[in-house]
Amino acid sequence: MEFLVLSSRSQPERERIVMSAVVEAAEALGARRIMKRRARIEGTSVYVKDGEERVLVYRDWLRNWDWKRIYDRIIASTHTSPISRPKHRTIDSFVSEVRMDVG
Repeated sequence: MEFLVLSSRSQPERERIVMSAVVEAAEALGARRIMKRRARIEGTSVYVKDGEERVLVYRDWLRNWDWKRIYDRIIASTHTSPISRPKHRTIDSFVSEVRMDVG
């Protein structure tokens, strides 16, 4: 798991606050890395990336939240995102395992 942060040049103070929350969340979740990129956007956006899958977990659009509230939102969003859910086994893989146990 890694974090991708897209930030705007127009709000450096908000970017610092969001980045503080992202660093804390990354440590708590054991993320491998944090990537930060500049983009032409209105508010800083935070994505969780696992392989090719990327999920938006926070967007700092018209919000004036402190780092703790942002951190809480990121943690809650990662627990409910498709990335954090366990991958379900297919019926074919289950049948193969049963055949191996029986055979």
